[in-house]
Amino acid sequence: MPAARDRGFATEAMTALVELSFARGWQRVVACTDGGHGPAARVAQKAGLRIVAVDETAHGLGWTWMLVNPSWPRT
Repeated sequence: MPAARDRGFATEAMTALVELSFARGWQRVVACTDGGHGPAARVAQKAGLRIVAVDETAHGLGWTWMLVNPSWPRT
């Protein structure tokens, strides 16, 4: 949606989904993006996710992102 570009709507939506997931008791959130897709990477980073794996696929590199619930008890 060109009218929404650079307004932060995707970041707001992803952040809300992360917060909802943790509120429902989920322990971690995982997202996958194409390695060369800069906007998707920026949204994931702004929502707090970090790259945990890089995989080579038939279409190029794929990134796996993860955010662990900070209140999740670590044993």
